Amino acid sequence: MPTIQGRFSSSNGSTFVCSFKIGGSDYSASGKFSETVPPFDTTSTITYCETSEITGTHLFSIVVGPKVFKLVQINGPIIDGVLTQPAASESDAIGNIAWY
Repeated sequence: MPTIQGRFSSSNGSTFVCSFKIGGSDYSASGKFSETVPPFDTTSTITYCETSEITGTHLFSIVVGPKVFKLVQINGPIIDGVLTQPAASESDAIGNIAWY
């Protein structure tokens, strides 16, 4: 399973964007959380099996805080990272991630 470094940002705690460079191509996504989470902007890692998993729109769940975040797409890929500013408590949400 390839693991690639990228960026994940949620400046308002309601929506997010992320981006990764895989095999010379840019893979970017955006989405909206069902519940507000602490805002954060950090380096992240995506782990996936096939690039076909990171196209289209997929359901996800996410846990943010207190020191890390982890987003799990329903079809397998995982995006995670260490928060640069620890959150006061753990928050979780669900939503849709749209890759473009």
